[in-house]
Amino acid sequence: MKLNEKKTELTIAGIGSALVIITTIVANLSEIDRNKKEKETTPTETTIVIGEESQEENEKIVETVIVKEVETIFIKETPETSTTEFVTEAPTEPKPKEKKTRLTSLDYFNASDDNGGFFIKGSEKDNLGNAHTDVLIPHYWLNCWTQYYINRKYNSFSGTVFLTYDAKTETGSHIFEVYGDDTLLYSYEFTAGVLPQEFTVDVTDVEILELRRISSGTRYYCFGISDAILTSYE
Repeated sequence: MKLNEKKTELTIAGIGSALVIITTIVANLSEIDRNKKEKETTPTETTIVIGEESQEENEKIVETVIVKEVETIFIKETPETSTTEFVTEAPTEPKPKEKKTRLTSLDYFNASDDNGGFFIKGSEKDNLGNAHTDVLIPHYWLNCWTQYYINRKYNSFSGTVFLTYDAKTETGSHIFEVYGDDTLLYSYEFTAGVLPQEFTVDVTDVEILELRRISSGTRYYCFGISDAILTSYE
């Protein structure tokens, strides 16, 4: 009877030890599983820092920080050629306004004779047969001149000079000149066979504009000036 009781005690004791071992294993497994889950659910912080580009090696340093570990990666970059061009256009300035004044609308300031040196004729043909209107023509076959007081108000003086139709066979010499404050600005000589001529002269800062005729011929009204325009910019 005592022997059987002893075997029973050993059996119970063995079972108890086995239970303790099993409990310990289960606890350890639970701890491992919990640690694994915590590791999986713990957010990983990643910081990327891009350093300055190396001038010698043309490299960039990228630092990747993961939790407590720092990993340094070197990235080799190939320079890219760019064909993009940036064109900066300067702002366009508004164009100055032009103001045109016909010389025939101004009264003369001084002249070589009582007739005004040059007179205004409503219409005149050139040696090609083309009609011109509002024409300035010198009075006489001798030298004459007319002055206009423009008082530095204008920037240019332009027009068209031509040999008249009636004087297209003129053998003498007739010279038309433009002066600004006694300075010669333009000169053109008329004789048979010359073509009408356009001209433009700068009269900026000119106070007195003068038209002159210098003649060695004997024909009256041998040439004319049409479209005589003074232009100013505002």
